[in-house]
Amino acid sequence: MTMPVSYPIGTPGQPWGDAEKAAWLARQRRQRSYADDVLGVIDRLRARFDVEQYGLLDYAPETFPLFAIRSRDWREDLPSMLVTGGVHGYETSGVHGALQFVERHMADYEGRANLLVAPCISPWAYERIHRSNLVGMGILPLQFAAGETAENLGLTGEEVYSIEGLAEGVKTAKSAFDLGQRLGIELPIITETYRVLYEDKPALEAVKDLMGRELTAEFESMRGIRAASPA
Repeated sequence: MTMPVSYPIGTPGQPWGDAEKAAWLARQRRQRSYADDVLGVIDRLRARFDVEQYGLLDYAPETFPLFAIRSRDWREDLPSMLVTGGVHGYETSGVHGALQFVERHMADYEGRANLLVAPCISPWAYERIHRSNLVGMGILPLQFAAGETAENLGLTGEEVYSIEGLAEGVKTAKSAFDLGQRLGIELPIITETYRVLYEDKPALEAVKDLMGRELTAEFESMRGIRAASPA
């Protein structure tokens, strides 16, 4: 079997320009329906839970409303939990798993915890079944090579590196942060991501702040909920 030696768009080793991005977009095809698969299920759940729109993704000419499902008996004295279906559209099991959790098990937590479920936060990618966003980029996973650290590389967290294009999640990070602020839910990772993206906080400082957080009673609270849940 002969394998292609390069991707059909662009030149190996050369960054994409507007023409390559447009060519990539032209190849994308909707393969499933966010409206039918996700919004249709959420509509059926409105009779049992509160549903709130927390954002609108505008990918002209398409727009995608973002909805979260929350406990109807929300109480300030209970622990709060955020459940998501994953960031990337190709993770079908995550999206449908979150919806099935709401349908089958969310009521079990009534009076024990506040639940907020965001089942699909990347509808465009969900419909096209891949992890790339509208500028043809997926995740950019970076890690230190073996034996290297921020200290021996002389990194302080003040460095600025430019990457042409947008990383996936920029818009949804702001929507999720705003939702947490409105509902008074502490979302440490989302908050630090928001601060890096929108407040120019150095990424290394954000990581250090996350790793240096004091332990909370969250773990013990969740143990108590699991112990009280029906078998």
